[in-house]
Amino acid sequence: SSGGQHRRDDGRGRRDGPGSGREPRTERVHAAVCFSRDGKKMLTSWASHVEVHSTLSGKKMFALEGHTRQVSGISLHPFNVSQAFTSSLDGCLRLWDVSDGTDLKVWSLPFPINSFVLSSDARLAYVAMVKEGDGKGKEGGKKSSGTVNVVDLETGRQKRLFKTRTPAKLSITADGNTLFAVTGRDLLLFYTDSADDDKRKPVELRHARDVVAVTCHPEGKFVAVGDERGEIFLWFNVLHDKSGVSDPPVCSKHNMHWHASAVRCMGISEDGAYLLSAGNEGVLVMWQLETGYRQFLPRLGGPVNAMAVSSCGTVVAVLCEEQNVQLVNLLTRKIVKTLRLLPIPSEGTKGGADDSSSFASILGIEPRHGHVLLNPRGTTLQIWDSVNGKHVQSLEVVNRNTISQAPIHAEYGKAKRPVDPNPRILQLAVSSDGEHLAVVHGPRPSQEDKGVEGDDSSAGAFFQLSFWRLTDGMFQALTRIVNPHNGRVGTLTFNPVNQSVVSAGFDGNFKLWTLSSRDLGMAPPSRSGKEAKAREALPTSTWKCTAVGSYRQVPCRASCFSPDGTLLAIAFYCNVTVWTSEPLELKKVLSHASVTEPIETLLFLPSSPSLVAASRFTVAVWNLLSCSLSWAFDVSSCGLVAHPSRPEFAFSVAADDVSFILRCNASSSVPSQVWKVPKTSKLFSPHGHGSSFLAYVWDAESGRDNAWLTVAGRGGFHRVDGEGREEEHKEREIMVEEEAGRASMFSLAFGAGKKGRKQRKQQRLLDASKKEDSSLTHDILSAPAHVLPQPTKLLHAFLMSVMPQQSSSESQPKEERKDKMDVDTPQLEERRGGEREEEDEDEEEIVQIPNTFDLPDIYNFSSLKV
Repeated sequence: SSGGQHRRDDGRGRRDGPGSGREPRTERVHAAVCFSRDGKKMLTSWASHVEVHSTLSGKKMFALEGHTRQVSGISLHPFNVSQAFTSSLDGCLRLWDVSDGTDLKVWSLPFPINSFVLSSDARLAYVAMVKEGDGKGKEGGKKSSGTVNVVDLETGRQKRLFKTRTPAKLSITADGNTLFAVTGRDLLLFYTDSADDDKRKPVELRHARDVVAVTCHPEGKFVAVGDERGEIFLWFNVLHDKSGVSDPPVCSKHNMHWHASAVRCMGISEDGAYLLSAGNEGVLVMWQLETGYRQFLPRLGGPVNAMAVSSCGTVVAVLCEEQNVQLVNLLTRKIVKTLRLLPIPSEGTKGGADDSSSFASILGIEPRHGHVLLNPRGTTLQIWDSVNGKHVQSLEVVNRNTISQAPIHAEYGKAKRPVDPNPRILQLAVSSDGEHLAVVHGPRPSQEDKGVEGDDSSAGAFFQLSFWRLTDGMFQALTRIVNPHNGRVGTLTFNPVNQSVVSAGFDGNFKLWTLSSRDLGMAPPSRSGKEAKAREALPTSTWKCTAVGSYRQVPCRASCFSPDGTLLAIAFYCNVTVWTSEPLELKKVLSHASVTEPIETLLFLPSSPSLVAASRFTVAVWNLLSCSLSWAFDVSSCGLVAHPSRPEFAFSVAADDVSFILRCNASSSVPSQVWKVPKTSKLFSPHGHGSSFLAYVWDAESGRDNAWLTVAGRGGFHRVDGEGREEEHKEREIMVEEEAGRASMFSLAFGAGKKGRKQRKQQRLLDASKKEDSSLTHDILSAPAHVLPQPTKLLHAFLMSVMPQQSSSESQPKEERKDKMDVDTPQLEERRGGEREEEDEDEEEIVQIPNTFDLPDIYNFSSLKV
């Protein structure tokens, strides 16, 4: 039996809806791709604009900017080779000049446009729009319906043709006489050349399941539809016969079924001999219609959203979900070129991103050039130049195929939860020189796994920690550790000074990994040449676990090293533990009543003794010198980042329709700058909590000291950091002066004596030099005992500063020195008289410091690592 002859359930005796055990079908607007008439250019929708690339070089030529929401369709002008039409969810239909990117004309419609097609003479445009309902849907949300209108492109007049139950997808024959629309389980046929304009109604062809894709033969011999279960049906006799003697439409008895999930897109070659289909499997299937023989091209890089066949019929462009465009040669079935764009989520018909997790969140920053590290799909690491907006490099952490998103369930205790079979990169850390990389990948955590103390439902899942080294411009794997912790890995951080990494997990333990040379001397001798070559190909270095620590067996979610690499901060639930890196010893535990939620981010601020901790509802700043809480915010924050060279940080506060980006200093709880980002702004990010979408980036010319704040919003990365740096430096100088004028703990305990002549002289020299070490020396001498250096490290510098040293005059012969001392000059007598007068002015006798005391020796204390 065919899928269109009679009505069935879902093929297994079940129906859709509540209580059926099946998730409701989500509405999604996929991106679009299109070739130019000459095949030299390719138009790809990317968020709210269309990018024009060269098919020969792959470089971006320019962008068509004018829409304010997701672009939903692209179509070339039938006659003018330099013009193209685009539609968007903003309700606008635009005409462009693709030779220079000029916006020629705009047609405004009352509702968002889901799909559109053009007539053969380009005088009419058939538009499928989305009309939101009144919230009476079966699933409790808004039930969206649709309407198909015709727009006269010359006069701008609009007319409704028919309504649809759901937003429809359209296709039209080459002559423009038959219009096809798929909506829900219906395939609608509308004859545009009918004489009765007012009485025209579409012909309904009912299917057993929801139809999600449609395409028609170039000559109108048949129309192909794909349903949500992966089956493809061909309908014949679909052309309109004005005489009325033609047979009714009929569906083929032999359906084409290979896809395991929904068919996302389809296409037909120019000669009509091959049908192309693709879906969630990331495989391009080529069906030979005459014989039914099929060929495959796997590993396209992820689920396929759209495809387009060139005018020559030999090249097809496949647009994947992560904005990767693959140019495939149909004759050789090989990928000839790959274009990688910034991965962004498809915008839903209700105005927001229906899956915020599909956006590649920021995993880190490449320290050499300031590039952004992203995870567009699976275990792929993408290095993106956010300044120039181009792809730099990709790294496949694990080479594996994309698994279809079937509703797989696994046993977690007593309850069953859906599991995503495809692993993702969960944690990433980069060394300070950018030469080494540490990556943790595994299953993505579900919403039920977050936020419960001690609830680690990921125990027993597969996680892997891998270490990579940059060799000849490419990363090479050195070591792979399967399940480094008993459960999920909560944090991963690199020591900025030496080659060591700290990983911590939900099992309550943290581990220290160090780089060491591989010992191949004990390996057995190889018996063949292949074994010898394989042995030579092994890396000479490997990573090993050298220490394991814990604190009360509490899950760990955040950790960080100080800029000098001497201190390690690890967050165990709401407590922050401070450790020394060499040796690994616990020094202090920071806790406060205002921080009650699990801490998810820890950051040391450069050039400041401050530590920033962020939980889901609190942002707190700790002073490590006094081990006290400086200030705290009770806000729902996310995306906490720190400046690479200045003591400042930024985070976002999200609300329903607006979000705020705050930039703060460690010295004050008042933000230095606040940006208000409404939901309609391009800076608004649809990320959920836990995703990082803020970053400090820089280029080769500016350097790390002039890094600016960037947000990953709609349409890519946008710079939000602007003016105000001079005011910040002034505030910092005022803060240093106020800090230097405070009384130290030593003076409060023993009192401050009157300054003598030499002390006053040294003070004048100190004021004249205005060295920055003064504030650092003051902090060290005023610090608590647990943060001071060890006495054995300070003994040598202290003895050298207080013990008298032999001067150059003492090394001379006694007779020569005596001759020089017996000579008295009037200038010397006058100088001695002035010194006696200054000594008489002192009312009390003070303790004189040694004559050989050298003030800069005290500042040698600050050079020691704390």
